[in-house]
This record gives sequence, structure tokens and C-alpha cells, in this order.
Amino acid sequence: MYCKAESGKHGIILKQSAQITLPIWEARIVVVTQSKKLVQQDYEKTCNLWPEGMHLFGINSAGLRKRATKSQVPFFGIQSVYKNAKAIDKVNLLIVDECHRIELKKSKQYRTFINVLLEINPNMRVCGLTATPFRMKTGLIYGPSQDQLFDDLVYKANTKELIAQGYISKPVCPGTGLVQDLDKVRIRSDEFVEEDLDPIFQDNELIRK
Repeated sequence: MYCKAESGKHGIILKQSAQITLPIWEARIVVVTQSKKLVQQDYEKTCNLWPEGMHLFGINSAGLRKRATKSQVPFFGIQSVYKNAKAIDKVNLLIVDECHRIELKKSKQYRTFINVLLEINPNMRVCGLTATPFRMKTGLIYGPSQDQLFDDLVYKANTKELIAQGYISKPVCPGTGLVQDLDKVRIRSDEFVEEDLDPIFQDNELIRK
């Protein structure tokens, strides 16, 4: 199992789909992530990059009210499928977007989901995509420990290289002098909870400043 820290993750999803699913027609790829927003984003960007393969793709997300369990390349929200992983049947390649969200405890959502799929197909490969292969409490998400799902980091594109190659713009970050109070923002899976952050950083007065 390997993880990939990079920019342009949707290109990787597209490449895996094209190189594995089409030549070996019975092969199946599942893309899973943690929120309906990312499920929609991954699906749409992959379809835009590979419109001729759109008939292979589908969305399974309770939040988006879409159920495409049997698509050859389904995009899942983990909350919608981890309790019913057996219904997905055999998977050849599992791609986990934002894989730094995978928990260390085997009883958690991602681990439960992955373990069931491995029972169905012990030869399934797991590919993780993330821009942050590090957790504040536990360190790197890959390595030799049995608690770590991924064995190694296979590719990394750093910001300086991407700027020099013209893929992204050089960031300009002028100081504002504003300091936000984050004491009441909850932390879940070592990440700030988005619904707690949104009211703070979407405040009209703050935006005007």
C-alpha cells in the first residue's frame, strides 16, 4: 500500500482509471473520501479530464442523494459506505483521497471499510492521495509500523517545484494584523471541524477588513 503527496490528485485518479479499468475490463476502482463536497469535486474534475470515460463513473453519497454502488469507478463518501462495504463486492484498486484522514484504530470508519474489502479481495491495492502526509498527534502516515496503513511515500511534488514549473502561482500573503479566536473550534481526526470554522472566517466584518 502506498500514498502519494502531490498536487493535481484528480489526474492520478484519471490515469489509474484509464490504465487499469479499460485494458482489463473486469477490473474495478473505488475512490473514497470523507465529505460530500470532495466526492462531488473528485467526480466532476475526473469527468472533465476524461469525458469519454464518464459512463464508467458514478457517485454514492447519502449527502448528495446519489447511489451508484455498481459503477465501475464509483466515488464514495466514507460515511455512506463503511457499514455496508460487502455490498460493493470485489474491488481491485481503492483510491483514498485525503488519506491522512485514515484513523490508526482498526475499528474506525476507514479501517473497517478497507478490512472488509480486503476480505473480499486480499489482492486489492490501496493508493492514498494527500497534500499533507503527516498527522499532528502521530507523525507520518506511512512507515514500517503495523498501525500505519501505507508502507511508503511513492511521490512528492513540493510547492517550490510547482511554482517554478508554472503549475501554481507564487503565493502573496500580506499581513492583516487580525487574530481569530479558535478556542471553540472542535478538532476531529486531528483536523479543525469545517462547520465550526466557516462562521468565523465568513464573517462579513472580517472579510471587509
